[in-house]
Amino acid sequence: LRPLLLLIAMRLLRLAATSSRPVARSLAVATIGMLPIWSSSRRWSHDNALPPNLPVSMSAEPNPMALLDDAQSRLAARPRDPLLHFEVAQAQMALGRVASAAASLRKSLDLEPSPMVLSAYHAVGDALMQSSQFADAEACWRRLIEIEPGDLAVRERLAATLRLSGRLQEAADMWHGIMPELHGAPEDQAWLYLDLGATIDQLLPAAGTGAEWILSQTQEEPRTLLVGEGSNAEELSAEDCYRRAIELDPRNGEAHKRLADLLVVIAGTAEARVEFERAARLL
Repeated sequence: LRPLLLLIAMRLLRLAATSSRPVARSLAVATIGMLPIWSSSRRWSHDNALPPNLPVSMSAEPNPMALLDDAQSRLAARPRDPLLHFEVAQAQMALGRVASAAASLRKSLDLEPSPMVLSAYHAVGDALMQSSQFADAEACWRRLIEIEPGDLAVRERLAATLRLSGRLQEAADMWHGIMPELHGAPEDQAWLYLDLGATIDQLLPAAGTGAEWILSQTQEEPRTLLVGEGSNAEELSAEDCYRRAIELDPRNGEAHKRLADLLVVIAGTAEARVEFERAARLL
């Protein structure tokens, strides 16, 4: 079904780009916008792993180089046509030129931020993250936030990009800033606390963690990090985050496992054994 929808989209795209009749052009654009070609899940990844099966080709047509040459030649005559910039981006993605596709889609967005192009820009941002092109991915997310400031999925992806690129404090502040906007969604809040806790643990690892994995012989106080801005800022440790995640979603097995892992290192308590048992039942 997906290849068929992509093929339909390409045909409609060409109709929209070449038709001189406003009615035909509007109908084609509206129809493309309704096709479920690209989807953007609200979360980037619960376990912070890169998605293994992200589609990097937007085109079901053969010979993408010929498609690119054709689209670029028509774009030269109509440089302010957002649909032609979009068609160029399709061909560039089919050729694996993800950063170039992002630039083409950005031009299309600047001319007309249609739902079709916004959805494609989401997919390109994910592809850039997958290929570790974090600076370009960050530019995608920040442009989308300018257009849709309330899109929490994009802000989560930006936080994940910052973490993957090593900017841990910025990532922690961003995840913390999303929390108040997720009231009524405790399961999503729980996953954000796991992301935040993992980031704090990466910034301030407990004694005994790391490459040598030497267990601490004495209990230590949880290490805290100031996260957030202004009146919403607070001191949090990784343990605080994992416990809050469990309070929000007691059936989140990953939260129990991470808390148990941490307790073994910092205290070696019986509570760690209990949390491991809970995690084993839930995961």
